[in-house]
Amino acid sequence: MSHPREDRFDELFSGSEFTAEETEFFRAIDRYKRRTGRLFLSWHEVLRIARELGYRRVFDDETPRKRRHKQLSTCVLVGRPAG
Repeated sequence: MSHPREDRFDELFSGSEFTAEETEFFRAIDRYKRRTGRLFLSWHEVLRIARELGYRRVFDDETPRKRRHKQLSTCVLVGRPAG
């Protein structure tokens, strides 16, 4: 059974132009907050939610291996395959 607040997501944020992917992420954050009883999440928790949705970090192939872990600007976060 869905939560009444989740059912009203579009109504609560009318006028906002969120993509389906953004809406899915917001709803995942909201579900986590309700499940854990936490109002404010740490970045660790936000990253965990993104990973649970299938996101992962991919490095630019031109970045030297020894510096990859330091150059976050050369990384992109990609979603799970569509389908």
